[in-house]
Amino acid sequence: MLHILLLILKIIGIFLAALLGIVALVLIGVLFVPVRYHIEAEGKLGNENPVHVGVKVSWLLHIVNVAFAYPEAVCVRVKIFCFTLFDSSKIKKAEEKKKKKKAPSEEDGKNEGTGKKEKTDEAGESKEPAGMELWTGAEDSSSESRSPEEEPKVQEKELAEAGTAEGEDAAEDKETGREGKEDAELPERGIFGKIKEFFLLLKRLFWQFIAALKNIEYTIRRICDKIKGIVKNIRYYVDILKSEVFRGAWAASKKQLIRILRMLRPRVFRMNLRIGMEDPAGTGQILAIYGILYPFVGNNISVDADFENQVIEGNLLIKGRVRAVVFLVAAFQLFINKNIRRLWKILKKEDV
Repeated sequence: MLHILLLILKIIGIFLAALLGIVALVLIGVLFVPVRYHIEAEGKLGNENPVHVGVKVSWLLHIVNVAFAYPEAVCVRVKIFCFTLFDSSKIKKAEEKKKKKKAPSEEDGKNEGTGKKEKTDEAGESKEPAGMELWTGAEDSSSESRSPEEEPKVQEKELAEAGTAEGEDAAEDKETGREGKEDAELPERGIFGKIKEFFLLLKRLFWQFIAALKNIEYTIRRICDKIKGIVKNIRYYVDILKSEVFRGAWAASKKQLIRILRMLRPRVFRMNLRIGMEDPAGTGQILAIYGILYPFVGNNISVDADFENQVIEGNLLIKGRVRAVVFLVAAFQLFINKNIRRLWKILKKEDV
């Protein structure tokens, strides 16, 4: 029994050790195996597509490939050895096929909808005359249903309603007459009222002017307080820039930044240009500028002058590699630096 238990524990230990080894290999590959990039570009002014660019990024013996082309479509591929796990071009083709299939189905749906509308319109046209017949028939039946005995009573009711309407009109005429008299008397009494309204208007304008002055004073105070706060913050950060803590943090950051830029610098950089201007003097000026810059660019950039034709064309080649371990080391060095940690606290105003 103990022998079987030890055997099971041995198998579990071997499995865990193998798993840890795989994880370690993956981490080492991610950190130390470089990501290589290859950029090619060529162009000529005057063409329909003046610039053509191709970018390739690969990692771990081209297991992972990323390709980009302009003006052609973007293509992203992921490969493990000879097997393609992901290809964006195939996905785009499948989406285009789905769109082509959906287009005829939508047209069929529209045709069916128009057919249904035509049917409903036909049905509506057939129903409208029947409704009109029923409506006119109802009126005729109501008028015909009155007996000759009821007609005098109906006439009496109509006369009574007309009399009441005339009485209401007379009452309204009397009221309008009274209002007209009151309006005629208003000009005699309205002089004092207008004077009173004028003084009330002056009083209202005076208090509005006082309120506006108070608002202006309040806004000026707020602006002054904000300016004082801004000046105070500027002085605070200027003192930080002059401190020894910032100088030490800047020296450490500068060192790591230079290391990262050296790593990102391309190993191969070549540019070939063929330039010809309309005026030969302009071509000569370009060559003079190239001669001044030659000690800095060296053989990486070559310029071929054309004094007879007006042309601008060239090609570019860039190759390089990037390692993730450099970023990790730089981040660790900055994290353990005391000056940077102290500066972070000062900027957050935790250590004043």
